[in-house]
Amino acid sequence: SVDVNKQTANAELLGQHASALSTRWFKLCTGLGINEEMTKRWWEKICKSYCEEGRFYHTLEHLQELFTHVDRITSELSDQISLELAIWFHDIVYDARKGTGGKNEEDSALVFCQFADDVGAVCAARVAKISRWIVLTKHHRCSVDDELDAKYFVDMDMAIIGQSQPRYSAYASEVRAEYSHVPWPMFCYYRARFLRATASQDRIFNTQHFRGLESTARANASREARLLELSMLASLAVAVDSIVVLVAVMLNIPTAFSVGASVLILRLLFWLAAERTLVPYPYASLPRALTAVFAASFNPPHAGHVALLRRLATTHARVYAVVSHNPSKTYAVSAEERATLLEAAVANEAWLRERVECVVVGGYVWRYALERRADFLFRGIRSWRDDGLAEKLLEALNIAGPLLLGPCRMPVPTRYLQADPRSAHISSSTVRRRIANSEPICDLVPACIHERVLAAYRH
Repeated sequence: SVDVNKQTANAELLGQHASALSTRWFKLCTGLGINEEMTKRWWEKICKSYCEEGRFYHTLEHLQELFTHVDRITSELSDQISLELAIWFHDIVYDARKGTGGKNEEDSALVFCQFADDVGAVCAARVAKISRWIVLTKHHRCSVDDELDAKYFVDMDMAIIGQSQPRYSAYASEVRAEYSHVPWPMFCYYRARFLRATASQDRIFNTQHFRGLESTARANASREARLLELSMLASLAVAVDSIVVLVAVMLNIPTAFSVGASVLILRLLFWLAAERTLVPYPYASLPRALTAVFAASFNPPHAGHVALLRRLATTHARVYAVVSHNPSKTYAVSAEERATLLEAAVANEAWLRERVECVVVGGYVWRYALERRADFLFRGIRSWRDDGLAEKLLEALNIAGPLLLGPCRMPVPTRYLQADPRSAHISSSTVRRRIANSEPICDLVPACIHERVLAAYRH
């Protein structure tokens, strides 16, 4: 079936976080004296809520990041139980369309109150305190009278803007995906305004522990705001140019028409060549279809490859991971060995193994895609600067091949999956270079094939 359940797929995608979080939730509830049935019921509700379709940042991964902060400051907390409960419930309601103006936070606090009523294990004073803390995340501002734990909680939720540039870039893309229903110029305006206001505060963070993130947070917020403002101006310029062309036609001004039309044509060509075929991270626009072909050399397979296969498996009933190779070339590691490594990486996750098939293709990949009646042929791309020219030449071959070499059929559309900014530095050549230099690759390849990749490529 083409209808892959999006919520189930999200849960599988976030499975590594769900496993660790489940253990944490059950431990917390056991400490509160909540029975197992109620614990399971509310865990299912939490998991379902944070895996809802349309969430890209406010997911189980977000919870895991907050609990990582908790574990670093345990000795400084007065009421860790209350803090953990606030974390679990602070985004349990998140609707980017209808929950603005603090409604999400207020509704999340109400769900926590419902939980407290159901389990009967949280005293009234603690319920009031946690509810107040959750509502604080409306504006992420604390007063001098707020508890230190409340300040830690708010700082944890804001800590994302003080993270490394790759993680911050991923976060920024995830937020945009959650608000994809908002027209781009309008999103740029309001998001930039929020970021400028954040960067201009005397203090972004309330606690000494998080003050070390201040400079990075200001730099991240200012940089994104600047990029959004430039993009907004570019969008407005295109709109103005369209008006100029229209007026030039009405008033018969050839020069103005020629200049304006040239700009619009260039913009259209850029859209056709790049934007139309790119599926940006976090893949909110990833098409849902029956069959996908994902082609790469996989020389060797790395963590970035597996991450993209996971994404494709959430929207396609069948994914063919094609290990492509040129028979006229000599490879240090054969295509069959590379396919075996990829199969091992895929087989490590049961749900992924059911949907992904690894194959070796020595001829034209476009021909294989036609044989499989694929809806799309996907390629991974780190950036247009790094991979654009080579990828566009391949795309031209994929388009011309079926028309010139036969069978004479419509080409399978090519789409490019933009790498997660956190893994954009990973490439097969980087893995090979590190191995050649006897440097570690544990951060580049899945742990389940780490030793096998080393053994295959050390020679």
